[in-house]
Amino acid sequence: MSNPQCFLNLSVANILSAQYKTIDLPWTPSLALTELPWEPVLDEDYVPDQPLNLFKQGKSYPVPAIFGNVRNETLSFGLTVFQLLNMTEVTPLEYFGLVGVFFQSKIFDVIEHYPVQSNSSDPILNLTNDYLFTCPTRNLAIYHSKAGNPTYLYHFLWSSPDDIINHQWVPCRQDGNVCHASELTFVFCSGRFYGPNYHTASEQQFSLEVLEAWASFAHGTVDEIKWPQFNNSTLLSKGWDINPSIEKAYNQVNCDFWDSMGYDG
Repeated sequence: MSNPQCFLNLSVANILSAQYKTIDLPWTPSLALTELPWEPVLDEDYVPDQPLNLFKQGKSYPVPAIFGNVRNETLSFGLTVFQLLNMTEVTPLEYFGLVGVFFQSKIFDVIEHYPVQSNSSDPILNLTNDYLFTCPTRNLAIYHSKAGNPTYLYHFLWSSPDDIINHQWVPCRQDGNVCHASELTFVFCSGRFYGPNYHTASEQQFSLEVLEAWASFAHGTVDEIKWPQFNNSTLLSKGWDINPSIEKAYNQVNCDFWDSMGYDG
């Protein structure tokens, strides 16, 4: 920022108005970079390029890092959109249209990998979950690790029947689904704030294990038997479930597909 005082003199209303004008959704959008209004402003000093490009060039900050996702990141977002559009399912024609708008010339590659289903929202939810969350996260972890930085990857897989964050969406508490932000009450061990019986005894113990792992990372004392470092050779990640596990090449087929397609167009 060349003139910080100018920025400081602006009103909150002006700043918020300018923020939303940064959203850019052309017909061939780069959703991972331009959809959200809090995208970084390139100032050629503190933020000289888009973070994805900097990671790709091995210019991520040289510190240990944790990357991760929940199992079904886009489910709650998709349910919100379907509700606004008064939709219950996605027809084959609607699916072709959505994929065509967002992926243009790559439409047939994407549909071949995520085949259309008769009146089902599953393909578009699975596709967006992989493209916007799971696979670009793995991609960044690969770049960060290749640069020589200690890197830890996780996937939060525990579907809590009492998910306070997504309580309005029944599918977020069924069929093993884990919606966006569902891990937070476990990571911060905050279930007790919602009542003494919000988490079961086994969930309370699980939450303490998650909290201990994050605290150990902060102190630089990660038990790498329980949570080994991630790299592009082993592709090991932590599966945070009520019975935690070590995942090998989580969602590899889909993420290899998106790595080959790219996340910026």
